[in-house]
Amino acid sequence: MSILTGRTKPTTGSLHVNGQLRDLVAYVPQDDTLLADVTVRENVRFSAHVWIGNLCGSQDIVRHVDSLILVLDLEKVQNSLVGDVSKRVLSGDERKRVNIALELVTAPKVLALNEPTLGLDATTALDLMKLLEKLARKEMSIICALHQPRAEIFALIDDSLLLQAGKQIYLGQAKQALRHLEGSGTDSLQKINPADAIMDALVRSQHRYNPLLWGFKGIQDSSTTKEAIAAREETIESVEALLVSIRQRRTSWYQQVMLVFMREITQQSRQTGSLCLEIISGAIIGMVIGLSYYVFRGHLFQGLFQSVAFRGSLIRACSAGPASVRAFGLEKLVFYREAHAGHSQSTDFVGKFLSTVPRIFLSATHYTTFFMVLTMPVVPIGLQMALNFLYFYCIHGLGCIVAAVTQPRDGPLMALLFSTIISAVSGCGPRLTSVKTWNLQWFWYIWPAVWYSEANFNDKTEPFAHIYNVQAGADTMEYTIGRTNSDIGP
Repeated sequence: MSILTGRTKPTTGSLHVNGQLRDLVAYVPQDDTLLADVTVRENVRFSAHVWIGNLCGSQDIVRHVDSLILVLDLEKVQNSLVGDVSKRVLSGDERKRVNIALELVTAPKVLALNEPTLGLDATTALDLMKLLEKLARKEMSIICALHQPRAEIFALIDDSLLLQAGKQIYLGQAKQALRHLEGSGTDSLQKINPADAIMDALVRSQHRYNPLLWGFKGIQDSSTTKEAIAAREETIESVEALLVSIRQRRTSWYQQVMLVFMREITQQSRQTGSLCLEIISGAIIGMVIGLSYYVFRGHLFQGLFQSVAFRGSLIRACSAGPASVRAFGLEKLVFYREAHAGHSQSTDFVGKFLSTVPRIFLSATHYTTFFMVLTMPVVPIGLQMALNFLYFYCIHGLGCIVAAVTQPRDGPLMALLFSTIISAVSGCGPRLTSVKTWNLQWFWYIWPAVWYSEANFNDKTEPFAHIYNVQAGADTMEYTIGRTNSDIGP
């Protein structure tokens, strides 16, 4: 099914649907990959805006979404959150219908479903297949991978493709598949469920069998006769025109970024627990560091700037690093599903990253407030806030990248580990003077901790330049005095 829908490239040969493939085929995966903190309507509306936003106005999209929700019998749950494994809101059948709705908004010519009845009871599975059969009568081809469908479901199927050891053994009308296998030693095939009889025949032939592909509206014969070739050539122009229409009606890159941004903001507004936890973490870290240097009353020069920079970088990594996992790591399956469907991967990443700005700002603000109140440094609070916010944002961004390339179960630990290591590369321990002797100063300077530590050194020692030898301290640390703006800039 992955090869059929263009998700996986075949090792040999090629695959075409009327001369083209990916933009004409919509795919509903076996697993229900949906965002938990978004309602059914919001999920469908987002997909509609992405795919037809450049062609239809807002009112037209609303009417289109309403019709899909009505056809798929989702009216009662359209304003319900989808939920996840830990908090079930929708039934298995309802989640499957939402998945189908996300693909139907594109008005595809072919809809492929991998095990659509998996996990459903017999009655619900039959209802779902009847719905697909109705869709197939509206100028759409439906292809399903099914294991032993019940007799009532088998009666709905138009054509079937039987595979054995990866090779085609039958392609044609589903009802004729039994006659094709009657010579395989199976008796009384007509007395039991036809699908069971077919599977029994394949097993008795002592060959491995693959999932069977069943189709509504027919799977085109792969004949290479002159008539078949001529018929396919006649459709090339119409197919190419359809592909151009599909690409033109898709919304622009900037609009997709805004759609992802608004969807993420909506999700975050419903994740009050995790948002409060991030804010509290920032406040506690600011309080811990502030209490550590409370007795010095802002005089953080005598070697203390080194400790402040190192501890600040390290502890803030513990706050910002794991928080980045939720934005990218836990929603990775949804990201892959949308990417395979044709959504821009860059818009998803940029939109998610921008949506984290408000919560990072809140966390950095609470950290800075407690830190400034307790340590009373002479640094202007606006400058300290800018430094802390940018550093939180850098660590959060690096954590997002780590979470995106690792397994979801390993994301939190890897993000914390990577953020901690990067924060330790601050030029405080080991100092840049030692690093320079190793010819590795270039490696230290590509990470934000060095710039953050140097900016902190400048701002916390400059007011005491008339008392202490600031230049000697800078030479000891290999920091450059007077380039705070440049430190913030990278």
